[in-house]
Amino acid sequence: MPEVMNDLLTYETRVSTQYSNLTNAILPLSCWEFYGEHFDAKAEFKQDIENLNQLSASWEYQLDFYKELVVNKSVIVVTDSTLKIVYASHNLERMNGYQPEEVIGRTPKMFQGEETCAKTSKKIRSAIHATQIFEESVINYRKDQSTYICAIKGFPILNAKGKLINYVAFEKAA
Repeated sequence: MPEVMNDLLTYETRVSTQYSNLTNAILPLSCWEFYGEHFDAKAEFKQDIENLNQLSASWEYQLDFYKELVVNKSVIVVTDSTLKIVYASHNLERMNGYQPEEVIGRTPKMFQGEETCAKTSKKIRSAIHATQIFEESVINYRKDQSTYICAIKGFPILNAKGKLINYVAFEKAA
């Protein structure tokens, strides 16, 4: 029996030496699961990312839409300077039941209702009018009128003259 153990030790040593000389890492097959999840998420948001990059092409700075959509799992809503929605990512439906096409041309006020805190809404409005970044949580309403807490990070997009051209909101159901 000791001879068999010795043979196994010799084999293990040789395999270890062989793998340590390779320049590529050997990964277990299970790691492809993580790659597959990442690839699926990237593919799911490909069109949103392309549309948002096109929409933001004239902006002075770029936001990381990939990180917000794929990594942070945020919904992205873009308004014009009058706060009418000009773009909503397709994952909006998962958060509140609305298709992006249903919200285009309307204001984010459409998501508010009786239980929405007037004080929080006023803080958000004040930040928007002052063209400031804000981060708040507010009770919003889904299409079916059920409520959810919406965590919102809002960013004003200004042109070179400092005039508001868009507002971008990264939203998540909390």
